[in-house]
Amino acid sequence: THRGSSGGRGTSGMSGHRGTDGRDGPSAADGAPGAKQPYGSVTFVVLGAGPPNQQPVLEVAGTRFNVATVGYHVCGVLDDRVYEPGESIKVTNVTLRNDGGMRLPAGAVLRFASTPTVAFQPHAVAVPQLDVGATWTCPTPIIGTLYDVPPAQEDGRAFAGSAALESTCAMLERPFHDATVATELRMKYPVEISHTHAPTDIGRGENGRLVVRVKNTSTLALPYNEQGDGHVGIRIVMHHHLVPSEAAYAGRRDLSFECPRVEPGGVWETALSIKLTDDCLLFDKHEWRVELYYKRKLIYFATKPIRHTPIYTPRVDAPFRRSADVLLFTGPEMHREEFLCWARMLNALGLSYDLWDIERYEGISQSASTNRRHNVSWVGRYHGRTIVLPHAAKHLHLLHAADVNEHFL
Repeated sequence: THRGSSGGRGTSGMSGHRGTDGRDGPSAADGAPGAKQPYGSVTFVVLGAGPPNQQPVLEVAGTRFNVATVGYHVCGVLDDRVYEPGESIKVTNVTLRNDGGMRLPAGAVLRFASTPTVAFQPHAVAVPQLDVGATWTCPTPIIGTLYDVPPAQEDGRAFAGSAALESTCAMLERPFHDATVATELRMKYPVEISHTHAPTDIGRGENGRLVVRVKNTSTLALPYNEQGDGHVGIRIVMHHHLVPSEAAYAGRRDLSFECPRVEPGGVWETALSIKLTDDCLLFDKHEWRVELYYKRKLIYFATKPIRHTPIYTPRVDAPFRRSADVLLFTGPEMHREEFLCWARMLNALGLSYDLWDIERYEGISQSASTNRRHNVSWVGRYHGRTIVLPHAAKHLHLLHAADVNEHFL
């Protein structure tokens, strides 16, 4: 047989696709925890003089020195337990302690810095070397002056204020925080007006009594000495329709009284009898003013009014014994202009009227102070007449229903 020749070699096939990634292997187990180590520390070492690496060790401690203020005492130079405006104060017994772990070297400085409320005299007290735990007390007082205030300017308000001061101690201008101790001083004057009394109203021809009490709130007698240091006085100024009833003060409306010696906690009282002038007008208000002086300085004043009120005088016209046509109730709300409107209206109508002032008689149907009928009462006098009660919303509760019923029956 005849064998044919071999065919040519075929071309290579294409590359196959990339296989997928295999899965992650399992995580290894956590390693064993490391051994716990102690906290680090700082050690302060003080070396003495000597060649490098040969200085002697003088002190070793875990903390450095620290200055803390144990306390101090503040008082006025007069030491009357009252801090008044403009008074000098002194700080004594300033005690410091080294509560650190190392000896405090010399060079620290104690100061009390001036503030807006206290001005200290210049000072810088050197603190000596202090061993660990040792204390030191400043041997000299530190003097300052409290701020002053102008004379009283607000009616009825006594001065009350405060002053702040604090101790400081620093080494090379770096302060020790525990040495800063602040103190606040409450300020006032050592005298005050503890009580005033005056009538709220006066009728023509009557006398009223002004009473003023001044109390010494300090621990020293006032004045301090025979030279008048710590002088206390009061001044009473009155409206020109108020005059003293006493002959010794006749015609005077501006009176000053010097306070005698008043012991600590004691009270001085002065009183003045007054009356209205003959030309004063009904329902006008006349003011009087009391002023308190300490060391010749006005430290307090208060102004109060006194009303001119009518005295109830029921008219009985002979021969018929008739009461007035109208009873007009007045009170603290009634001012002169309003009264004149009522008076002109009633006069224009030809009606006579009586006046009953609610403030003066402490009520309408009865007196609030006695809970009884007044000795001279309006009740039962005005049958068939007109009763007028202005400002009834404020005073109607003072009028008993039985009196209203009786009036109309």
